[in-house]
Amino acid sequence: MVSCLTTLLVVYLFAAASFGQTFQMPAGTGTASHITCSGTFTDNGGATGNYSSSQNSTITFCPANPGDKIKLSFTVFDTEATSTTCRDYLDVWYGSTAGAAGTEDSRFCGPSSAGGTLPAFSIVSTSPDGCLTLRFVSDASINRKGWEATISCVTPCNNPIANLVGPSTINFCQTNSTVSFDASTSVSTQGTISRYEWDWGDGTSNNTTTSNTSHTYPGPGVYQVRLAVRNNNFGTDTAGCRSTNAATKYVKIMPTPDFTGTTGASVNINCNTTVTLNGNVTSQTKTQKPPAFTPSVVSLPDGTGSSYITSLDFTGFFPVGAKVTAGCYPTLKFDLEHSWARDLTIELISPTGQSVKVFDRLQNPGTVSGIAVFGTCVNNNDDEVPGCPATYTVVSSGGVAWTDPTAVTTTPTPCATFSGPCLTTSPGASGSTIQFVYLKPQSYNSQNPFTAFNGADLNGVWSLKITDNRAVDDGVLTNWSLSFPASCYGSLETVTPKLSTAVWSAIGSAPAVPTYSTTSTPVTNPGPDACPTGVTCTGNKLTNSVVIGPFTTQGNYTYTLNVTDEFGCSYKQDVNVNVSCPPTCILTL
Repeated sequence: MVSCLTTLLVVYLFAAASFGQTFQMPAGTGTASHITCSGTFTDNGGATGNYSSSQNSTITFCPANPGDKIKLSFTVFDTEATSTTCRDYLDVWYGSTAGAAGTEDSRFCGPSSAGGTLPAFSIVSTSPDGCLTLRFVSDASINRKGWEATISCVTPCNNPIANLVGPSTINFCQTNSTVSFDASTSVSTQGTISRYEWDWGDGTSNNTTTSNTSHTYPGPGVYQVRLAVRNNNFGTDTAGCRSTNAATKYVKIMPTPDFTGTTGASVNINCNTTVTLNGNVTSQTKTQKPPAFTPSVVSLPDGTGSSYITSLDFTGFFPVGAKVTAGCYPTLKFDLEHSWARDLTIELISPTGQSVKVFDRLQNPGTVSGIAVFGTCVNNNDDEVPGCPATYTVVSSGGVAWTDPTAVTTTPTPCATFSGPCLTTSPGASGSTIQFVYLKPQSYNSQNPFTAFNGADLNGVWSLKITDNRAVDDGVLTNWSLSFPASCYGSLETVTPKLSTAVWSAIGSAPAVPTYSTTSTPVTNPGPDACPTGVTCTGNKLTNSVVIGPFTTQGNYTYTLNVTDEFGCSYKQDVNVNVSCPPTCILTL
């Protein structure tokens, strides 16, 4: 018994010592490796001292639990840097080994002003082993306070699966356009589902914490509802792990038929005459709109190694299982302002993780004699006040190379949303002057080939990732979009309800409607929406004619043409018959 207690005490003391332990960067050219999921990581000067000169040391952190990932959350970071160069820097490899200089996955340094510190940031291993390897390099002079980071482990996402109860298409009449949805069959094998993200297909969206909800549609149309769900694993995503599928359902709100040719709203007749009521009603077509998105504005504050990600969900817009091929490469557009283009890596990521760096820290894009910037009028102050963004298009081929000398201009173009001066020049080293040039808003070839997307899923969440790799300079992404050749999309959904009946009825004291017949004739592609390419929209036209009267009594009489379609939706048009009887003359002798 004593032996068991002793063993437990030793384990407890070891755990207590490990929790809150501080791991310093080895000094000189030393190396170290640790298996842990807690503690504090600092430079070799510790939490209060400066780091040393002439360092070239390496440290590796690996998770204590297999399958987890190491996360470092930096609260302090201050190393020597100029506005263009990292003098003392921390290189990071996502894995258990370090490569040669220049092969690092991320490099952190700065800020360029002495006595400052970079904004807080975090890095998480993406390696299967969950490890992070870091190498610190410093020169022979100017030592700063270095860094302090909290060590933790996160559990990678085990993505939940979104699902909607009921048929894939539901048909509704305009009189009942509030539709209920049930996502209770969505599942998560990790934790519990914490959020349901609804895209209603009418340009609106919202999130719920419960699986059942409803939505009221604005009018006739074909709407694609898309649902994604998140679970409560917030380790790698503060919003929770998101489903990689999206459950879809089509909601079809039936269009009102066209009553053109039906007797007008008011008819004036005299006593003892008849009226002819003509019914003429035609099916109408509504077609699903192509995908359109309005992502949020993304601020790009100064942050060495910080990444900013924004996403668009294309789930359900392509045939099931559709893959990217050379004929289905996307066209990327983004509206961007940033005061130093060579800071940035711009990466497009497919739903299944394939990625292409469309722009990757080019030293002097478009020029050999100036520093390129994104936008038409750049704000040179790092105050997160946006200048004037420009629209850039990136294609697989057929555009201009980012390095083409014609890709830049020295002339900025102001805009109404920014009143400050446009960046043109800046003082350089030894009294020199730095010339800034503006990347023109036009179509560019991706810096890396789109062939990396071959075999990627077309359906799903496509993401744009912008990484700021150096200290100083900020910017803003105000919009971005992604489009694919029309032939790559699946057939857009459409509805052209056939009309079943068109029946005249008398209201109140109006003379009865005699027997009549109604004729139905097919109608192809009646509009008002265009039928999808390769699809024929077929409806019908109902026509009838009935003679009522003669009317012997003066008054106003109402008749209604009641129309129903194949889904049981009802529509009507009233006709008012106004009967005038002239006064009777009485002859008096």
